[in-house]
Amino acid sequence: LIAIQSKKFQKPSYKIKRKIFPQNDPQMCAAFLSCNRHDLLQEAIETLVIHMENNTEVPYEVAVVEQCSTFHDFKQNILNKFQIDHYAFRVVNTGIGFGINSLFFGLCTAPNIF
Repeated sequence: LIAIQSKKFQKPSYKIKRKIFPQNDPQMCAAFLSCNRHDLLQEAIETLVIHMENNTEVPYEVAVVEQCSTFHDFKQNILNKFQIDHYAFRVVNTGIGFGINSLFFGLCTAPNIF
């Protein structure tokens, strides 16, 4: 406990910043399901955010379910680089059905999900 309290926590320097984060009333949820593929997840989130920020006025949120990795890697590769609205982290792969249900019925709050 003492070691945790003495560490200085740095605010993440996001790779790409969203104009409005978080959105008050998102109309679309970009849902990502990943199984320890941070390279592909980074590319997908980066592409989505660039497109949404430059080509549309639709308020959106980003939700991620990450499975089968360490939280340290997920935090370092994803959470510290992107403004994620909602996420769930699983140490083991609980399957695509569980992951999709987590996104659709737990994490995404917008009425439209893709």
